Amino acid sequence: MRFLLYLRRINLLDEQQIISVLEHRESLRVPFGRLAVAKGLLNAEQIFLILSITADTHQRFGEACIEQGLLEPPEVLMLLGEQESRLPSYPDLLLSMGLVDHGTLQQLRQIYRAA
Repeated sequence: MRFLLYLRRINLLDEQQIISVLEHRESLRVPFGRLAVAKGLLNAEQIFLILSITADTHQRFGEACIEQGLLEPPEVLMLLGEQESRLPSYPDLLLSMGLVDHGTLQQLRQIYRAA
């Protein structure tokens, strides 16, 4: 995220482009419940229970799982970490969305790291 803000500060990206990158990245996020099922931590019935709870309370999925005794906090943290690790990096998104080319990205990353 800091790299995106840096690119905004040097006027390489505008606010709408940053929002587009963030929205695209979020659209690629594996749903928490799907990941929990894939890891064998929850089943479909439990997913539907939590979805009904979160629809009424606006509680986060993982928090509702803990509250219902379905997951322990370390399991939720592990799933959140797994969820995040499956997302592409911001530089990869910038490339795939055509907002920068590879050469420019390499130069910008070097300048950013040196700053």
